Formats: sequence, C-alpha cells, structure tokens
Amino acid sequence: MSRSGGHTPLRRVSQGSLVGLRHSQAFSGPTGLEFLGQALVDVCDETEQMFLNMEELDRISDGMEQLAHNLAGYMQAMRINAFCVEWPQVGDTAAGTLDIP
Repeated sequence: MSRSGGHTPLRRVSQGSLVGLRHSQAFSGPTGLEFLGQALVDVCDETEQMFLNMEELDRISDGMEQLAHNLAGYMQAMRINAFCVEWPQVGDTAAGTLDIP
C-alpha cells in the first residue's frame, strides 16, 4: 500500500527520502546503516554552505552597522552646522522682509 498525503520531502535528505533510500539499497554491512553515509555527506555539505552564508551575513551586518554609524555622524554634523552658520537669506522676521542679494 503506498503512502500518500501531505508528506513530501523538500530536500533529498529528509525523513521520507531516508526511508526510501534504506529500502532501495541492500543491507551490506553488519549494522544495516550504511545507507546513511551519502545522506550524512549531503548534510555536512549543506551545513558547511549554511555556515559560509552566515559568515557572509555577519559581514553584511557589520557593513550596515558602520554605514548607519557614519550616516548618524553626518546627520549630526549637518544639524550642528544648521545651528552654527548664519543664513543671510533669512532676513528680519519681525519686519517680514527677506534679504535676497
């Protein structure tokens, strides 16, 4: 009787594929677990790739943190500049005039 339903393995190394792999190969060793060899190699390869991706994400995160820090410094400098620089175009607010050269 075939098993049907919602159990579809997303990757080659999943519970369903391990069961199929075990049934498709002959038990050549004393323990009968030799079918796990290739599956474990695949898991190790995928784990290594995942760690490489995580390292890359860490580098990207560090770069974004540095960008945010530099942008905040720039915005602070612009704010200080706005308070310290005299703007001759403002004119006399009490008179309601604008001095434009």
